[in-house]
Amino acid sequence: MELYPGSRLDGLLELTDETGILQHTKFTIMDRRFGYSTDDNARALLAAIRHLKIFKREEALRLAKTYLTFLLHMHREDGRYHNFLGYNREYQDRVGTDDSLGHSLWALGETMNSGSTDEMRKLAKWLFDNSLPQARKSTSPRARASALLGLAEYLKANPNDDNVKDNIFFFANHLVDQYHLESDTDWRWFEAYLTYANPRIPQSLLEAYCLTAKEEYLEVSRESLDFLINIQFVDAVFQPVGNESWYYKDGEKSKYDQQPIEASCMVDSAVKLGEISQESKYFDIAANAFRWYYGQNTENVSLINYNNFTCYDGLTREGLNLNQGAESTISYYLAYYKLKQYGLVP
Repeated sequence: MELYPGSRLDGLLELTDETGILQHTKFTIMDRRFGYSTDDNARALLAAIRHLKIFKREEALRLAKTYLTFLLHMHREDGRYHNFLGYNREYQDRVGTDDSLGHSLWALGETMNSGSTDEMRKLAKWLFDNSLPQARKSTSPRARASALLGLAEYLKANPNDDNVKDNIFFFANHLVDQYHLESDTDWRWFEAYLTYANPRIPQSLLEAYCLTAKEEYLEVSRESLDFLINIQFVDAVFQPVGNESWYYKDGEKSKYDQQPIEASCMVDSAVKLGEISQESKYFDIAANAFRWYYGQNTENVSLINYNNFTCYDGLTREGLNLNQGAESTISYYLAYYKLKQYGLVP
């Protein structure tokens, strides 16, 4: 039995068919009634690409191609994406969310800056270029952050593209402006509430700082991430904002349901700030967030299913959510790959 299932691809393979990764399971069984989503397939593409970069396995490349093909199928002529596809391969919406657009751009950028095939990189660039103008219209800070993460990878693959640099400034400046509009002495955040995937926003500004050396990006990302850390860790135990009622300014933090995506986002963001600042405390924070999956949490239960290498869907008032959907499993794998990249796990 392996301590770190992320070194294998079993969890992704368990949930993926020839079309893509399915959204949900009932316990360990794929629940085809809910079909597929662009959000999940974009993040699965990220996971497959990260695995490919670290382990160089052909199986990861085949999975990445499946997920990239899914994004092509969901892509609309105007550059946006459908988000939901039924198991019968019929679109379940007219147009997808800003999040699905942002996640797609991030995954496409990572694909361009990877060891995937030349044809895959070309397709990723074509999709990205076609979709970016739509992302510029979004006012969602998370969609902007995901687009910014994709642009950072795009620039690494195309370092002389001044248009990409201009877009990095565009998205990063909008996030900074929103931060200054919403934050005060006691509330260091981009909105008047904390909801889901919160650390992705400071993470994107950290990437922007690395590529532009604009100090304000580092200042805002550090302030906002430290704010999150103070709220989401109690005695070194990660306690993310629950999705029952979120956490509104001057309100109380919702304890349940705690979602696996939150630990993954914290790992990514804390590791990046640790790399930039060379302060070991941020690597410790990332490690503690990762231990949330293994039982260092408010319920003292592990979220890893070693029978099929998937991740349970979160912590509820009643205990462990025994379903093991795509978002949860992908989130665990992304966190593992980030720590593996920096030599923080075997």
